[in-house]
Amino acid sequence: MSRTKKREPDLAVELQSLGAITTPALELFDQLPDTLFWIKDTESRFRWVNRALVLLHGRNSRWDLLGHTDRNFSELARANQFHCDDAKALAGEAVVGRIELVVFNHLGLWYSTTKLPLRNPQGRIVGTVGIAVPMAREEAESQGGTPLAHAMNYIGQHFREPLTNRKIAKVCGLSLRVFQRQFGEAYQRSPHAYIRELRVRMSCQALVFTDRLLTSVAKEYGFSDKSHFSRAFREIMGMTPSEYRSRYRR
Repeated sequence: MSRTKKREPDLAVELQSLGAITTPALELFDQLPDTLFWIKDTESRFRWVNRALVLLHGRNSRWDLLGHTDRNFSELARANQFHCDDAKALAGEAVVGRIELVVFNHLGLWYSTTKLPLRNPQGRIVGTVGIAVPMAREEAESQGGTPLAHAMNYIGQHFREPLTNRKIAKVCGLSLRVFQRQFGEAYQRSPHAYIRELRVRMSCQALVFTDRLLTSVAKEYGFSDKSHFSRAFREIMGMTPSEYRSRYRR
């Protein structure tokens, strides 16, 4: 028995269900590959997310996020901070330029985040709206952290390049054995497996937002050739890069 594909959610419908002022201009955020944009209701449940946020979480569609809260996707302490900011916006207070860590596949990426109250035509607050813009590398590097945080920052900046465990261990000031043990305990996989998955998931943006040849995408994201890229992509994403591009582009 064939499964009926769920229709893409409609932004206007989601906003109208909240009683919020609607504007088609919000859909322009789907065209920004690095900027995250979302709308939440008064219970901090996602009612709209742009494609960049869907891809950041490694999800298949907006439906995988809509109706859920940050506690479904982030570790508890960070999710609680997000909810505290939501509470401020729901009370009518703007949260502007907060520097926060957004975690994708265990990788910490630093963003400057702004959250505002979402109002209906009568001025009543019916939800929140937020945007997160990636910080410049120099700003992100200043955020510091634990030895593994240094390793993750280094991987985030250099995952497209050839990386060895010894090189990463040196960056974070750990012996090779200690680094491998701590990494495995923290992320339940080897550094090699982590980097391979990260390369695949980060390549999704190029597949969705550009028309570049698969050979070019493979090279940019650290794969030796198109065949290596396609094998890794199918194993991790459950489909080929071409199938993924056809499915998620509009």
